[in-house]
Amino acid sequence: MGASLIVTGTIVASGMTVLNQLLNGSITMRPVIGGFIVGTSLLILALFNPQIASALALLLLVSSLLNNAAPVLAKVINYS
Repeated sequence: MGASLIVTGTIVASGMTVLNQLLNGSITMRPVIGGFIVGTSLLILALFNPQIASALALLLLVSSLLNNAAPVLAKVINYS
């Protein structure tokens, strides 16, 4: 369960950040590169302690959702 949570959390966190940037009109490659680096680091950490790596991936996912969900939903609601 640890590796799948790490991969899923990293992809969703990076994707939400890119979507937020795309809706605001300023897209960069920083979230993609950062997501790759963080995901790789968490997978390496999971070799030694899967519980801590899974907890950090979950923390990454929750913090990205808290940071990016409100602006994305505001753009979607105002678009309708």
